[in-house]
Amino acid sequence: MTKLKKPGGKGDSPAIFSHEFIIKNHADILSCACLVVFVMIMFQSTSSIGSQFVFFHYNETQQVEDDTAATPSRRIQDTIVHTLYRHGPKDAINVIFYSVLWIIIHAVIHEYTWERTARKLRLSKMKHYKYYDSGFLLMFYFLSLLWGGNFIIGEGYLTNWSLLWEDFPHDLMQFALKMYMLNQMAFWLHCYPELYFMKAKKDDILLKVLHYTSILLLIAGAYIGRLQRLTIVLLTLHYMVELSFHISRLLHYHQKDNIASVGFSVWQTLSVICKVATVVLSVITLQFGLGNTKYGDTVVPLYESALYRTCGLAALLLVEAIMGWSFVNYLLSRHGDAIGDGQAKIKQPSRKKNKEAKSDPAKKKN
Repeated sequence: MTKLKKPGGKGDSPAIFSHEFIIKNHADILSCACLVVFVMIMFQSTSSIGSQFVFFHYNETQQVEDDTAATPSRRIQDTIVHTLYRHGPKDAINVIFYSVLWIIIHAVIHEYTWERTARKLRLSKMKHYKYYDSGFLLMFYFLSLLWGGNFIIGEGYLTNWSLLWEDFPHDLMQFALKMYMLNQMAFWLHCYPELYFMKAKKDDILLKVLHYTSILLLIAGAYIGRLQRLTIVLLTLHYMVELSFHISRLLHYHQKDNIASVGFSVWQTLSVICKVATVVLSVITLQFGLGNTKYGDTVVPLYESALYRTCGLAALLLVEAIMGWSFVNYLLSRHGDAIGDGQAKIKQPSRKKNKEAKSDPAKKKN
């Protein structure tokens, strides 16, 4: 006869709605919640509620004449209809729903890619957490870099930087730009519950929360202030730096130290260049470019005022200063570790010679 296991034994699954149960099954639970929303869209009685979470709000259509037409009458007939989007408080509903989708994507990628590759590596618990963190951030930064770079090149920002402040305020957005901005906020919002799901250490939680909060507030503040053009350029520069760092760290964990050292050198160089470019672009756009904006006799909203832009620039420069200070401290600590390792290697041969002299009295006399 087979013996029955006692309840609460090691082979039992965790209790329903316990912390361990939620951590192990959070992706399935949230997938069911998203499925309910998609099912609501399928029925006419509930489609208006479900569509609030999935589809964008504040859309409007504009008709533009086709300039390629041969005759004016032909241009009128060949009008192109563009669907553009505005800002609004209902965008917060999309951000919350997309953050839930990011949690599900994070869990799937973690389980089927980085968790399997990490098993082949002999890493400590702390390095495992950093490995998982770098793995998912690597994918996000790479996707955002392609997305933002494609938009920057397509809109011609590389050849005409004045487009960053011309025709301000930028109330109307294309679908791709609004999708980019909302997904950026949703991603950094989903990082908060991930600290719980990934069982982050208490010592790291405070720094992580401050990091996530600073980026989320800057993106949200720029989105409210109609500065999405400048935001996509600055985020692309920032993600370029972060991508090189996380690639190098993953190579280091895979014991590809020669390639990783080159990657860290590239990261250090890009960090300096991109930080200078970020400060220069921000000051030129917010103080000089948008400082010449004329509103006439119209009442300027707070989020379009010079005071709002000045506060946003001060916050951005403060964050860049803190990141620059931590970057310098990191380089100094690595330089100190390198000097310590070099001194240790020099002392090792001398210790071996002393041991040989003690073991052989004849050599000691000579």
